[in-house]
Amino acid sequence: MSASVSTMDFSAREGFEWWAQMIDEAVMRVSITSPYVDRFQATTTAIQLGDTDLATFAFSPLSARRDAGQIRRGDPEDYFLFLVHGSSIGMEQRRNNSLLRVGDLAVFDSSHPLISEFRDEGRLPEVSLLRLPRARLPLPQDRMDRLLSTALPSRTGSGRCSPPT
Repeated sequence: MSASVSTMDFSAREGFEWWAQMIDEAVMRVSITSPYVDRFQATTTAIQLGDTDLATFAFSPLSARRDAGQIRRGDPEDYFLFLVHGSSIGMEQRRNNSLLRVGDLAVFDSSHPLISEFRDEGRLPEVSLLRLPRARLPLPQDRMDRLLSTALPSRTGSGRCSPPT
C-alpha cells in the first residue's frame, strides 16, 4: 500500500511543524531547523514492503540532528539506506563525514547520533529512503559502523541504480 502527503494543505509555518512531527513519528526522532520555516515545502510518497518501507522525500533545505537523548526516548533500531536525488547532503555519524551528491548511496543507523545538512543548491533536497530493521540483517555491528555516513558505490556494477548525472 502506498501513500503520499504534502505540506500544501498547511500554511508554511504549520507545514514545517507538521513535517517535523511526521518525521519524528514515521522515521525517527530528530531536531529539525530550516531557514525556510516561513515558506517550507515538502512532499513524501511511501510504500509499505512487509516489515520495511520505502519512501521518497523532497523538502526545503534543512538541518536534522539526532542526539543521545532522542535515541534513549525511542530507537526503532533501524538502518536506513538512502539515495540522493536532489541537492547535496552533508552527513556525520560515528565520526564519519561525507558530502553526498546526486546518485550517491549511504547508510545511517537510528541507534547513533546523527547530523545531516540538506543543502540549498537552487533545488529541493530529495532522497529515497529504505528502512532496514537491524534485527533482520545478519551483519556484524563493527563492520556496519564503519560504513555509516560514507558514500557507497552507486555508479558502477551492482550499485548502479540511477541514471548518470
